[in-house]
Amino acid sequence: MFGDNLDLAQISLQEEKEEDEVEDVSSPPVLRLRRLLTIISKAFEDGDFQKADCAVLDLITFLDGFVESASSIDSEAVLSEIHRFVLSPSSNQMAVDAFVIEAPRVVVRFGSVSYKSRELVESIISCFISVSNPRDMLPAFCNALHSLLEVSTVPIHFVVILNGLSKVFYCIKSHHIKEVKHALPSILRAMQYKLLHIDNTYEDFLGESVNAAIAIAKSIQFISVRLVGAMKQELHSILGLYVLQTMALVSKSNLANEVSTCDSYIKDLLHFLPLCKMSYIGLMTGTDVDTIIDLSKIEDTSDLISCFALVKDGASLAVIWRCISSTIAEVTGEKLDVVLDRLRIDKDNRWKAVNMLRRVLSSTAYPWVFKDHAIDLVLNMMDRPIPDEQNNDNMDYLDIFLSIQAIQRILIYAPETSLRKKSFVALKKVLSDVPSSLQFDVLKDLIKNSTCSSMIALLIDIVKEKVFPRNLHEVSNIPNNETGRPNKTKHIVQPIWCLNALELIGFILKPHDGGPPSLPEHNEAVLSALNLYRFILLMESKGNTNYSCVLSEDNLRKAYIEWLLPLRTLVSKIEAENKGNSCDESDFICCSLNPLQLVLYRCIELVEDFQKQR
Repeated sequence: MFGDNLDLAQISLQEEKEEDEVEDVSSPPVLRLRRLLTIISKAFEDGDFQKADCAVLDLITFLDGFVESASSIDSEAVLSEIHRFVLSPSSNQMAVDAFVIEAPRVVVRFGSVSYKSRELVESIISCFISVSNPRDMLPAFCNALHSLLEVSTVPIHFVVILNGLSKVFYCIKSHHIKEVKHALPSILRAMQYKLLHIDNTYEDFLGESVNAAIAIAKSIQFISVRLVGAMKQELHSILGLYVLQTMALVSKSNLANEVSTCDSYIKDLLHFLPLCKMSYIGLMTGTDVDTIIDLSKIEDTSDLISCFALVKDGASLAVIWRCISSTIAEVTGEKLDVVLDRLRIDKDNRWKAVNMLRRVLSSTAYPWVFKDHAIDLVLNMMDRPIPDEQNNDNMDYLDIFLSIQAIQRILIYAPETSLRKKSFVALKKVLSDVPSSLQFDVLKDLIKNSTCSSMIALLIDIVKEKVFPRNLHEVSNIPNNETGRPNKTKHIVQPIWCLNALELIGFILKPHDGGPPSLPEHNEAVLSALNLYRFILLMESKGNTNYSCVLSEDNLRKAYIEWLLPLRTLVSKIEAENKGNSCDESDFICCSLNPLQLVLYRCIELVEDFQKQR
């Protein structure tokens, strides 16, 4: 016994000696830190809490200013002193608690000074968690994240705090859901800021940021094990929302530019979805997202709901990632082909899936590879559309329009020809799946809301196909039994489409400003409109019909005076202005007007002939 006490005494003397030696060689920052910590401890011992609060503020201000210019040696010395103070049995506990609440937001910034400093910071954060109440550490770390958004662009600062938060979650003993809901807004804002706005200098830390986000998800899952019934279900729903939001943020980050680097992260995220009762069919249609939003009991007015703005993007992206990577396909075990088969025969859910995919298609934030696979999903769903008589006329028109407009954007802006071609096929398939009563209105609004002449020309060509369906024009090679000559199918027009087509032609040839269209900017759209007008004139006259009223005296006069003559004057003027110039631009303008002139003059001749017959 005596020997043991002697050994302890010798150890104590040795420690005091080492402390004295440290004191002798301590740098000015360390001495300043010690004095401030001593003042804080003395103030708490004396019960002077106002002085203690002021001293804590002075200490944080000192550290905040010092970190900007700290060398690796001074940084490591200061961090070692903080580490000693927090863990020392002789430190005043109230002083430690007061310091720990304010310290994370500034201590973590020392982590980027040197590798050793980072190790010390991570150790100090763990010490904070071990010596303090976890319910106190949650707001401390959340405040640190909020503060860092204003002063730091270094990812490692956020990674350390996020990892600290995941450890705090493991320590929570009660009010689990309340604490998680309180912390998630700060976590998600920090993740969004770092994943989407990270400086290229720190791209190596993107993976660490995602791993920290996954660590948060794992800690929430751990908490759910302690819960039962409705509370477990609610926390699983919150976890599902968090995972989908993270999925979208990862897909928007620079990591997604190199798909292979994301495989492991996406796999880790997808592992949580079965736990949260989410399947491919529910993700594609959005029904599972709506369900977990309801079960999470997050109010629309809460701060948290705004942080989940990308969860529907994440739902579609979870399926798209499944299409991109064969290794990811193994995670859930679900067969996507079975899901697509279900959507092909279920129009309501098929359109829900199209509306979900439009979020990815219309966003400029996601790489083109995601849009490519999203178009493939649309094509697969529309592979065997149900008969028209099963159309649901109660479909939301705005959803229909926005979804087709999203596909149209891919057709216009896609960098690859193959993707543009696929998008055009997808646009036509989706449009054909729209209820017949709405198809013209959709096309009309697409045309009126487009500023791309080439796109308008393509849409006018679709209108032409609706007015004169190809399968009704084709000449049959089957001989007539009576004459022995080939039997020609009579040209058939769609009266309603024919009547509506004139409205679109007028919109293009006489815009709302009252003057002729702008040329040569809108050459393609004008040429397509003139071709459609000429085609209607010929088909109506050939079939002795007038479904569109195009051959009525009033409409012939209106087209001649308001559309064709002003356009001829404009074309002649542009041609005269460029004819004498010998530059490439003038030659290009004249050449681009030639096809338009040919069709324009043919339309004028036809109208004049029909007017003479009246």
